[in-house]
Amino acid sequence: MATTTTGEITLKLLIDSNTDKVVFAEAKKDFLDYLFGLLQVPVGSIMGNLLVNKMESAGSMARVYKSVIDLESSYLLTNLSRDLLLCPEMSSSSTSIAIPPLLKSFVFSKKKSENDTRRDSYASPSTFGAAPSATSYSFANSSPFFGASSSAPSLFGSSVLSSTSTVASPSKQDGFVRGMTQYMVMDDLTVKPSSPISSITLLNTIGVKDFSCLVEKIVTINFNKGLELVKTSFVSKTVLSDVFVRNQPRRI
Repeated sequence: MATTTTGEITLKLLIDSNTDKVVFAEAKKDFLDYLFGLLQVPVGSIMGNLLVNKMESAGSMARVYKSVIDLESSYLLTNLSRDLLLCPEMSSSSTSIAIPPLLKSFVFSKKKSENDTRRDSYASPSTFGAAPSATSYSFANSSPFFGASSSAPSLFGSSVLSSTSTVASPSKQDGFVRGMTQYMVMDDLTVKPSSPISSITLLNTIGVKDFSCLVEKIVTINFNKGLELVKTSFVSKTVLSDVFVRNQPRRI
């Protein structure tokens, strides 16, 4: 499994062709850093990405997000309340970690103009799936988190972060897990270290008798697939199968 220069990740799946179900995926550091790194991304940022990309809402949390969009400003404690909820900042401790390229694209921000404080600057209140106005949501060209020369999006708006923020040194930690190690990712996204013995044990445990029914499939995870993976994980325990094999993620 490898990461391309565009931040895309390739993942090798082992599929039971009789059931169209992923037995497990063969993964390395790049995918694990992405998957574990999602735990650092605030829910508000994930919901914002789903909205902008017109993906169907992921359960009731998406309705919470829409409620914040729809709520009249007179009910909010301060003018910043909506921004803080819809475009939350990531913990400043994250500056000690080198963010995986694909994960950077999940950093969602809203650049708010000085004259635009209306509710409809976020999205149409009539539907969660409607795209926001072009002047409301955007990705910044520079960020005190990723560095001024970075093409990655701003970390939830540069105005939220202190102007004294500094670029992390090149010696910062590279991701979250050690390299040179193979991992197994289960259909429900459970992660385990991989070895020939553990793979055979898993196949025996789940009752795979006919090895001839097992097929390998190489899939590419780009931003859209990565976002679909996150959305499906909210509502399914067969995430890899739903996203990459059946292509029919469950809905609620």
